[in-house]
Amino acid sequence: MCCTLEPAELSGTHLYAGEGVFGGRKVHVVAYQNKAESWGPNAMILPFPAAEPMGRENIIDTSRFPFFLTDITEPLRPRTRSFTKGMAAAGGADVFEVGSYTVVLAHDINAVPDALQLVPSQKRPRITQPFLDVYKTFYPDWPIAICCWNGSIAPEPLLWWYIPSDHDTIFAPALDAHDGHAPDPRVQVRVDHYLCFGSTTGARVQYRDSAIPDEIHGLLPERIKGRRFDRPMINGDFRVNAASMHESKPAKVFRGTRSVIDKETHDLLF
Repeated sequence: MCCTLEPAELSGTHLYAGEGVFGGRKVHVVAYQNKAESWGPNAMILPFPAAEPMGRENIIDTSRFPFFLTDITEPLRPRTRSFTKGMAAAGGADVFEVGSYTVVLAHDINAVPDALQLVPSQKRPRITQPFLDVYKTFYPDWPIAICCWNGSIAPEPLLWWYIPSDHDTIFAPALDAHDGHAPDPRVQVRVDHYLCFGSTTGARVQYRDSAIPDEIHGLLPERIKGRRFDRPMINGDFRVNAASMHESKPAKVFRGTRSVIDKETHDLLF
């Protein structure tokens, strides 16, 4: 449930999106994790519909509470040190270390090719013109995170916050392509993942990590609405109406892209 620049095997995907408060400001939140395996330099791509520029301060150190995203998605399952190390900046992009990843955080996709040259060679993937064209079309002027790795990576949750360009819509990045080719929004893709949105009326989340800092609690949900998807779906991202996360009835999630808006509609649990 993401795009990779080279072929990869991804499993155990967990995706959370919601509203939050950070530094006294209302923000939107995206958290993502999966188990990833690559046979050379590779990268996962995450776009953000942000109204303001993003930097390394927009990702949270989760090394002390690595289970938070598993805990957020737990209601959907049947019952049975320095985190960011600075490197460099280049042409409107920031490059830094996050756990096992080297992240290129660019103000838009046009800044990515030059910034990738600052990624260590053992993790540095190539980005093709078809990839660039797709992201220019669907995410114009959006901040883009290129999370680079090599080899096998156990699940490591990435927690981001940003000031949204649209406070009324919660966005969860899910455009899919991990065969090394640019994503095609016209096709169906097989998905197997847990999708959650923060809610005030859904299932309660029980966090097992005792080391979650007080200032981070404003980013994490007390309750969620969501569901597991395990079937072919039209390729695209997920969006929900923010107000529906505060209603007692099940909410609807929309999946599509700028060219195939709201192609599919699904009910969320709770």
